[in-house]
This record gives sequence, structure tokens and C-alpha cells, in this order.
Amino acid sequence: MPYIQIISFPASDALQADPALAKESAEIISAKEGLISAWMGFQVEDSKIAYLISVWTSPDAHEKLKASPEFPRLQSNLKENLFAGPPTFDFVELDQDHTHTFEAPYTRFGILKTKDGQSKEEVRSQLVALKDLSISQAFKGAHHPAGLGELVGKPGSFITLSGWDSPEGYGNAAASDAGKPAVAKLIDLADRVSVAHVQLRKYKAGPTGIN
Repeated sequence: MPYIQIISFPASDALQADPALAKESAEIISAKEGLISAWMGFQVEDSKIAYLISVWTSPDAHEKLKASPEFPRLQSNLKENLFAGPPTFDFVELDQDHTHTFEAPYTRFGILKTKDGQSKEEVRSQLVALKDLSISQAFKGAHHPAGLGELVGKPGSFITLSGWDSPEGYGNAAASDAGKPAVAKLIDLADRVSVAHVQLRKYKAGPTGIN
């Protein structure tokens, strides 16, 4: 399954004015073996927050990028041209292919942390149940199925990636008669860390990409 790096950060004024600036960073990594694709977009809830995503075939492929001669140039480009403040780095190995989720009009990034005294296995099980419910109920505007995984280096913290036709899609599904009890059970097990909806644009695919 794909290994995904998710960088969220306050976007520089230059990036907000010209999102094509992110393409340089994408091109630096595009020739690296193991890169599947790179994506960038701005958060709906706060348009000054940007997301830069790279999708790899494995953790080793990403580690090879970090050890490459081009990595310092990549870091410099990010800091000088894209970041206007400290970034947040998250890594996840999803339970399935991500492509349809990122290609949806809006991608929802939801991060949850297992509550003290609760089991992360129960949280995962409930997230899977919600994913299955979304399919069985055919919630309007959902791009099935959602992807989920435990964040690397953050035991008990999970991210769900789901595609929607609109930012309101998940909220409408969660408020439905079928969705309410399932979401309520999840709230009993885990705390919401963050939620964001992002319109993603795909940049240059790598040599092992599907395009």
C-alpha cells in the first residue's frame, strides 16, 4: 500500500499568489525511484494553509530521497518559497489505494487520537465500520472507499482520507439517521485532532507512477 507524506503549512504570500511555485519542489523529487505522485492544494477552512503531499511506493523509497544529493535543495526551496511558518509533517501507510480520494473535488483529512483508557484497535475497527457504512448507505457525494491508517511515529493516532463532492458532504452523512450512532461511538473512543478539506492539484508523476 502507498506510503504518504502529508505536509501542512502556512503558505507564503508568493505561493498563495502563484500555486505553480510548488511545481519546482515536485520536479525535484519527480525523478526519484519510488515516487508515485505529488499533490498540492489549499485548505477550505483557512485558505492560507496549504498541503503538499508526496506518495511513495514504500518508506524506503522516501528515505532514499532524504539521503540523496537533491534533498538539501528541496528543503531550501520549501523554506524559501513555500513556507511562511513551521510545517507539520505526517506519514501514513494507507489500507488501500489513495488515487480516487485525491482526485475527488474535495479531500477530507481527518486526524483522531485514541482516548486514554481506550483501545486503538477499537478505534481502527470503528473507522473501518464507518467506511463500510458509507458504502452501504451510498452517502451522497462520497467517493468510495475512504482510506485510513495509523500515523507513523504517533501510536494511537489515525488519519482518514475521504473524497467528497463538497466540503459539507461528510457533515451531512454524519448527521444522517444511519451516520449519527456510528459517529457517536467513534467520539466515545477518540478525540478529534484536526479536520480539513482540501482541493488538491496533481503535479508531475514519478517514474513508477500509474500515469
